[in-house]
Amino acid sequence: MNKIAAPSGGGDDRTTFLGVVVPRQVKVLPKLLATLDEATVKQLVQAVATNLEGELPGEGFVSALAEGGTEDALHRAFGGLHTLVTAALRHPPGAIKKENFSDDLKFLGFETKVALDLQKIVYGARRKGIEANLDKTCIRLPTLVDFKWRVDVAISTSELQRAMKPAVLMQMTLSDGTIQTFEMPVEEFHKLRYNVSYVLKEMEDLEKRGVMQGP
Repeated sequence: MNKIAAPSGGGDDRTTFLGVVVPRQVKVLPKLLATLDEATVKQLVQAVATNLEGELPGEGFVSALAEGGTEDALHRAFGGLHTLVTAALRHPPGAIKKENFSDDLKFLGFETKVALDLQKIVYGARRKGIEANLDKTCIRLPTLVDFKWRVDVAISTSELQRAMKPAVLMQMTLSDGTIQTFEMPVEEFHKLRYNVSYVLKEMEDLEKRGVMQGP
């Protein structure tokens, strides 16, 4: 598990905006960026923002930066930065305080100048354009619009003349206009009800964490 331990003498482990498990490409990113010159790092950060806005870096972009580092290092740095920024943008605006974001980057080992450049993307004017492009290009599952249910009782079946067995009939209307209807035994309905309650409680606990607090 790629969970980053707290810096020496720094207390307990910290859960960053990336979640409990830090992607490997992000975990190695601070040391990788340290091998590149400052101008190259800035251009890479800007290239990531441009890519997220829907534009591809021009041909020969990496070759043009080759003086600042090897092509392999530049490719890995671009991928790591892309993963990091995308993860930060998954959180709704205001869900993570700028100070917490800065502290997370410092904890992960990023230099202050790099952290400031990343902050400009996540909290700056370019975010709206990036989110608009992600909304158009991301594959999204339909969401729940309406939910209805009722209890039916089977008086008899082909096997039993007198069954009197209740079942829960459910109907879900989704955002893409489709309607899903299904039936389940009462026992399975109770399992569903318990699991939904459990997930809601976990979400509530997660929202209480400092990293999820709004300004």
